[in-house]
Amino acid sequence: MSISSSTTDLVPLLGHRDGTQPLAWRSGRFVSVAEFLGDVETLAARLPRHTHAVNLCRDRYCFAVAFAAAMVRGQISLLPATQAVESLRELQRAYQSVYLLVDDEQVGEEGSVQVQAGTGTAQFVPDKLAFAPDQIATIAFTSGSTGEPVPSAKNWGSLALGGSNEASCFGLLDGAPSVIVGTVPPQHMYGLETTVLMALRGGLIMHHERPFFPADVRAVLASVDADRILASTPVHLRALLASGIKLPALRLTICATAPLSEDTAREFENRFGVEVHEVYGFTEAGMVATRRTLNGPQWRLLPGLKMRQSDGRILFAGGHVPAEVASADVIEVVDDAHFVLRGRGSDLVNIAGKRTSIGYLDRQLCAIKGVHDGAFLLPDNAGDDVVRLTAVAVAPGLTREQLLAALSQRVDPVFLPRPLHLVESLPRNATGKLARKELAKLARSELAKLARKELAKPGRSEPAKLARHCAGRGLIMPVVVNRHVDPAHPALPGHFPGDPIVPGAVLLDEIVDALSGELGACADFAAVTIRSAKFLRPVRPGDRLQIKLIPGQDAALRFECSVAGETAVNGALTLVAPADQ
Repeated sequence: MSISSSTTDLVPLLGHRDGTQPLAWRSGRFVSVAEFLGDVETLAARLPRHTHAVNLCRDRYCFAVAFAAAMVRGQISLLPATQAVESLRELQRAYQSVYLLVDDEQVGEEGSVQVQAGTGTAQFVPDKLAFAPDQIATIAFTSGSTGEPVPSAKNWGSLALGGSNEASCFGLLDGAPSVIVGTVPPQHMYGLETTVLMALRGGLIMHHERPFFPADVRAVLASVDADRILASTPVHLRALLASGIKLPALRLTICATAPLSEDTAREFENRFGVEVHEVYGFTEAGMVATRRTLNGPQWRLLPGLKMRQSDGRILFAGGHVPAEVASADVIEVVDDAHFVLRGRGSDLVNIAGKRTSIGYLDRQLCAIKGVHDGAFLLPDNAGDDVVRLTAVAVAPGLTREQLLAALSQRVDPVFLPRPLHLVESLPRNATGKLARKELAKLARSELAKLARKELAKPGRSEPAKLARHCAGRGLIMPVVVNRHVDPAHPALPGHFPGDPIVPGAVLLDEIVDALSGELGACADFAAVTIRSAKFLRPVRPGDRLQIKLIPGQDAALRFECSVAGETAVNGALTLVAPADQ
């Protein structure tokens, strides 16, 4: 298959001026534009007749070849937020005419296509390899950190303009082309825009590898003799600083996926002698603004973009964002071109009349010397009780007491976490993002470990003492959990016909399950014993339950289950440790 030249209506893929220019660094040498065109042409001829391709290539150069070849065939590249097997199966079910694109490092499923490099060259002519601006190039998916991943279609005109604008914004269109080294995957919007599209459209050079650990980052940067740009995340920058490693000279460092603290940016700039600039964006719009972190909190819109406020939200449009898209973050508009990011709307915390955000607390925690990583968690269903925040930190060499003391110098006492867990690592994904459900799962697991450890102490096996211990440290009690009675529950039809109510055994099961969710798993204990239960009103199918677990005086826990503010059942239960049986 031959790649045709563009017309004036088409938008070219490349910003390079001739076929001899380097487009990538791979396997110890520069790969020319002509070689890239040859690999694209060869692969395009091999692709099956499908409408969608899932581009799983880890090698960034192979990813770019596959992306371009799919465009040549008029196919849409699906960029999943995760490459978990079940996620890929869901894509294959949702998009029936789909196949997988993999590189040499991967073993693909039956029907997948292997992307190869070094297959030959193709003649370069100006604007060769160009596409209609309205051609759908990709469907990206949100990270799913606050819910299920949502698809977002991107046309080529928007992607191309975004890549050009970013290169222009960072002053990368003048002088010798730099090599971009990215620690983020190309399947993520930030990785796609900054390490692939900015390189292709800006006439820059992409490094094919994606280093993860500090020593790998240094080795990859040192592998090429040219101006270097590091595109990374706050997690990776903190890891580089903590490692004490020395990096080769950098032209620019770009950071995204989470807010970067001024302390981290200042230390990075001082240590490595390079400016650190952040990119702000979200999957639905792509990148929308940049800032140099040390210049203050204000973000500057990318060229052509405008913003306006509507129903408490900020909408962005213009430039490479063809239609208005609302941000989920809390944004304070400064003027037509600048704004201040105040945090995610879902991250706002109000305790005892004092307000802050989870993002702010995360930054304060991670700014403490000796903390390699950390995050706060706002519990679900706090009800009217006093909210107690949880935090998880990676801080080798620090005790909980030392960390809390340092944190108390940075945040109001009402926001100090109870509990604070010290762990070896946080379950971040390839882009450094932390899904809330994974963080909550880790916190529950750590809480269960504390409970088991407390039970194992001499004189601590009595369940009542465990409850008082947990309550005293603010680990889990009192806690409120909301549940919903499914009208299709199999126990309802026979209890009673014509006037169904929820059986008492089902209610007690919901209470025990709520306890399980708070302690990690009831299987960590030998048994949960219901000591007493009093049923005060019927519960109907579809009712919403509010289950409150409260430290008791002579029992491990008291429980209250209410519907619409009216108590339906109350009682007491105990936890029996394995050693007690």
